[in-house]
Amino acid sequence: MRTTRRGSGGITAAPKGLLGDDEVRRLAHEFAQTVAFIRSRRTVEPLAIHIQYPKLPAALTEAIVARSLARGAITLPGVRVSAVAPGGATADLVLSTDVGELRVEVKATSRGWTAFNPKDLTADFVVWLDVDLDFLSTLRARTIVIPKLGALGYLAADRLTTQALRKAHGAHIVEQDLDLDWLMRA
Repeated sequence: MRTTRRGSGGITAAPKGLLGDDEVRRLAHEFAQTVAFIRSRRTVEPLAIHIQYPKLPAALTEAIVARSLARGAITLPGVRVSAVAPGGATADLVLSTDVGELRVEVKATSRGWTAFNPKDLTADFVVWLDVDLDFLSTLRARTIVIPKLGALGYLAADRLTTQALRKAHGAHIVEQDLDLDWLMRA
């Protein structure tokens, strides 16, 4: 679990780890508030259209995917997950499974496209969380599980849309709707 503490310079983050359920809820709420603020500014000031929405925080999306894998809400083809841990320098997440230790990279987008990095290409699975910026009001997301992305011929920095991935590799990916109701439960 990651916690924050007050230092002489304000609030500092503790060492990297997976967020706890309460921290996931709080960070998701803060993200939603930030998106709402930008939207409200765009209705008042036309120039605010040039202010970009924030990226989904990696700490948030990795925790959502980790908890969803642990709960069985996201499944990996041919694999039964028994434990999920932060991956540190080797991967976003490391899974203990019935077929051994597996490395998972988490991609999260709200626009339907992503770019890959070298770790994505060597991971056992990439879990792409595709959400609407209003995911807290819908409590829904779409996941795309991609086994052995590097074996599909992609290179680091390749940009890919969800439609292009489906068209080129539909038989090799698993798409799942993800229910995020648990985010709102205390």
